[in-house]
Amino acid sequence: MNRTIQIFTLVFSVSLFGCMVETNSNKKNNDNVFIQTDSAIKISDTILENTRQYKKPHLDSTINIRNLRIRKSFPSLDQPLTFQSAKKMLYTYFKGIGYYIEKIPYEISDSDRTGKIAKDGSYKFVVFFDTLEYIDLNNDRINDAIIEYSLSPPYACGVCVGEPSNAIIVSNGNRFDLIGLEFIPDSFTLDSIKQDSKNSIVLYGYEFNCLEKTYERSFKIHLKLN
Repeated sequence: MNRTIQIFTLVFSVSLFGCMVETNSNKKNNDNVFIQTDSAIKISDTILENTRQYKKPHLDSTINIRNLRIRKSFPSLDQPLTFQSAKKMLYTYFKGIGYYIEKIPYEISDSDRTGKIAKDGSYKFVVFFDTLEYIDLNNDRINDAIIEYSLSPPYACGVCVGEPSNAIIVSNGNRFDLIGLEFIPDSFTLDSIKQDSKNSIVLYGYEFNCLEKTYERSFKIHLKLN
């Protein structure tokens, strides 16, 4: 009997510790701010040249920024755009639709529907702001940005929980617009960003299937304003 209890205790401890390690290893330093200029980060050879590791052909696509939906405008936001102001924009939007911001304020039971469903009828996630990367989409000498954040189900734990999502913040006259929530799938990982020309940004990266632990394909996506 005692041996059974000892084995159960050991298995539970290992499982709990493993879950904590997986979660913490995925969390980035929220104080990091990456500033991109005309000189791009060197692109890994494994992404653009070694196609043998990928299951699908390379993706080369274009996204017109004007076609992306404006989720929220911030006319009173002070310039220039900062890590904290971008974080505030994202959290203001998600708090407005009922999502949790960084933590869950109370314990949710399985029968608590109001604790799980947001105002727009979607499942209520926990939002974590992660990274700000400066770009210039409209050539107005005001920094725009690509931001990275994660959406995790309440109390979720695991390596594939809360994969990075991306959105864009772009200046528009005297305001900033939050647009393009998840403008690329959350299975797409950004490796580097290049200011290709005025009003044109190029994103390089790869698609990763977390559950299968396979690299699906590399991609090159052009962001254009017109």
